[in-house]
Amino acid sequence: MKNNNASLKGISKRCIDKRDPSTFARFLSSSTWNPFELNSRRLEYFQSLKQLRTIEKGIISLDDYISGKSGKKIKSAGWTYSHSKNKTVLGQNVVVLHYKDEKKEYGLNYSVYLNKKKSEKEGREFKTRLERASELIREIRSAGIKGQTIAMDSWFVTSDLISEITKLGYHWVGRIKSNRICFLDGQPLNVREFARDIPDDEWQETPLVYKTSKKRKPESTQYITSRIVDLKTLGKIKMVFVKENLEGAVKLFLGTNRLDLSAWGILKIYAERWRIETFFRDCKQNIDLSGYMGRTFIGFERFLCL
Repeated sequence: MKNNNASLKGISKRCIDKRDPSTFARFLSSSTWNPFELNSRRLEYFQSLKQLRTIEKGIISLDDYISGKSGKKIKSAGWTYSHSKNKTVLGQNVVVLHYKDEKKEYGLNYSVYLNKKKSEKEGREFKTRLERASELIREIRSAGIKGQTIAMDSWFVTSDLISEITKLGYHWVGRIKSNRICFLDGQPLNVREFARDIPDDEWQETPLVYKTSKKRKPESTQYITSRIVDLKTLGKIKMVFVKENLEGAVKLFLGTNRLDLSAWGILKIYAERWRIETFFRDCKQNIDLSGYMGRTFIGFERFLCL
């Protein structure tokens, strides 16, 4: 249902069987249906249909978004650090898995994050965003969604989560922070220093796949290369380095356990991660996700499910 007014009143007006907004509010906040059981059945149903089931070449994107709020009585909203704004904001923070291949895409599952103080206040078990991400990945594995590559930002590239992803049989591609430590001949150095010593003749000029700055034009080119790197806490992985020009500094560092792929193939997978960003944008624009103001926690979880 596409609805630019996601208030309870606005949604109730769009329903075929029109009811008072209070009826829909009770359906979200006071009824007994389990949104996670419903979503689990949805995924199982999708896997039973050839046109909807996930495929080996599909990409699963992992990310979180924050929907800013001003109302402090909204139980699903809390203070959390926003990496995009580089500050703590009040909002609803949701960790999400999203699936995409050449023919289809859809959200897989989600988990609402609250900081420790707000979790204790609401009587909910505190779990970090990384713990919630790990739970989501285990859930989709149980639903039969397997074999895909999980693409993620640097925030999620930790030894514990990568270990869990690998144990469940998934591949991964993630952004690597430039200050991460690797080892060269037993000596530690950060990956930015490592990249400086890569000879010019190892860099390949390619069409622009991933914009490392907003000023980059579609007809631009970029330079890429890859190396097997011994990264601290992660061990031996393949890293991809991306420059805007041969003389410039590396603008993007990627890591993966897909040792079989070329630098170009790895970069293309990571570029597909951008679709989860547009998925968040579509949710905010088309169903006004950020406009939902229901106060109950379970009501918000059910709203996300629908």
